Amino acid sequence: MVKRGRMRLWRIAVLICVGILVASLGLAQWVIWNPRIDRPGSADAILVLAYSDDRQQKGREVAAEGVSENLVVSQSRLVRRMQDPNEPKKFPSGAWFEECGKEYQDYTAHCIEPHPNTTAGEVAAFVELAKKHDWDSVVVVTERSHLTRALLDMERCFPGTVYGVASEPHTSWQHTVYRSFYEMGAFLKDWIVSPTCEVY
Repeated sequence: MVKRGRMRLWRIAVLICVGILVASLGLAQWVIWNPRIDRPGSADAILVLAYSDDRQQKGREVAAEGVSENLVVSQSRLVRRMQDPNEPKKFPSGAWFEECGKEYQDYTAHCIEPHPNTTAGEVAAFVELAKKHDWDSVVVVTERSHLTRALLDMERCFPGTVYGVASEPHTSWQHTVYRSFYEMGAFLKDWIVSPTCEVY
């Protein structure tokens, strides 16, 4: 009888643990895929994180709406490969990248080169650029699954006002699954392993 009672308690404990795990995963996915999305009227700068056609185009659209005259783009490894004449071109034929310091119709392009090549590195590089230009507000542009973490990183390190705008890439279900697990791991790294603005 005692042994049977212990087995019942063990099963209940396992079910409780599984329930907590499932609930935690569900909450994490909700946070990742339901970021805060703002409609900024104006800001000192627009920051496009990393490179993808959808992010870059969204940043240009926000600038065209008159939100800011400064578009900051990240010189990530991918961008440097795109600009390398010796690199085999395996990128979309319509892909292009702003020239640093050039004035376009709706904005002036500014470039940052993150070290390390991570979201935290991009945030740190932007903060340094913002200090030079006395910027007090920024619109962060990235894809939906990345936006919550990007805003948390920026708000932790940038003393000004932070807005978020999401791009909506056309992706496969495999990419969606990958982004879900990638962001969960990145959250743990950012907030447990590296809980400060220090990126090295």
